[in-house]
Amino acid sequence: MRDSARLAYAQARIQGRHGRRPDAGFWRGVDATRDFEHVIELIRGSPYRAAALSLSAQTGVHELELRLRQEWLEACEEVAAWYPPPWRPALLWMRWLPWLPALTWLAAGKAPQPWMRDDPLLAPLLGERGPAAAIGDTGFAPLATGFEPLGSIRTAWRHHWRTLWQPLPPRHAQGLERLDAAFAFRLLPPRDRPPVDFETVIEDTVAAIERLFRRHAGTPVAGIAWLALGALDRLHLRAALSAANVFGERAAA
Repeated sequence: MRDSARLAYAQARIQGRHGRRPDAGFWRGVDATRDFEHVIELIRGSPYRAAALSLSAQTGVHELELRLRQEWLEACEEVAAWYPPPWRPALLWMRWLPWLPALTWLAAGKAPQPWMRDDPLLAPLLGERGPAAAIGDTGFAPLATGFEPLGSIRTAWRHHWRTLWQPLPPRHAQGLERLDAAFAFRLLPPRDRPPVDFETVIEDTVAAIERLFRRHAGTPVAGIAWLALGALDRLHLRAALSAANVFGERAAA
């Protein structure tokens, strides 16, 4: 299949899914309840049902977050497969976003949390050699500079991501730069800047990325924007599920 045909196919797939993205009413319902089982049922009735299929009233918060990370991995692999091969590495690199906080924790020299040993991607970093030495043998290898003195996992992620971009016409290249800026400001804030409040992340960044999605339809920029929207939606799902799981109502075991 030629690249132009692949791009047309990919655009048709993501456009169809974009049209089924949960609306404001869905998010109000998810945010309004602290009944964990009800939140699960709401998500199972949405396009993100795969994130909730293996969840139950007895699912613990760490198991919940592991499942959400795994579902995101699968989603990125699916979308990347629709695009021309030269662009797949850039799309696939986005699959590591949910692991960046844990890697940042380890890069700071902090003791591994017990739940990290249950994550098949983090567990190889927790052996006798230590994360800094072991990371080169994992899919996180390009983030090794984040374990160096004064290093930053988020900066390393962003730097490597940019090396995976392929040439684009100037207008679309500029759109990708804008998308990168949105990531840097909202999803990948530097350590010396206070975190942006959750509402700002969801509302402002979604609006900015949706504009880029529309303006660059039919290009790899649209695919990257679609995954960025998916990352933000899953951030919202994670917040709602975790809050209900930890603080809300739960059926008796």
